[in-house]
Amino acid sequence: MTCNHCVMNVTKTIEAIPGVNSVEVSLAEHAAFVEGEFDVDKLQKDVEAIGYKVRYE
Repeated sequence: MTCNHCVMNVTKTIEAIPGVNSVEVSLAEHAAFVEGEFDVDKLQKDVEAIGYKVRYE
């Protein structure tokens, strides 16, 4: 992610996933912090579909 527009795109994409309770996307950390009971594979697929890589920690 390189700008606030990127943050908004990633946030909206993750918020649309069923089971996501909250999401905080940090441009400074190039990371998204997601809470809820959701399909991790769907999250990865959806975020990668808009052009971003996903890795879990």
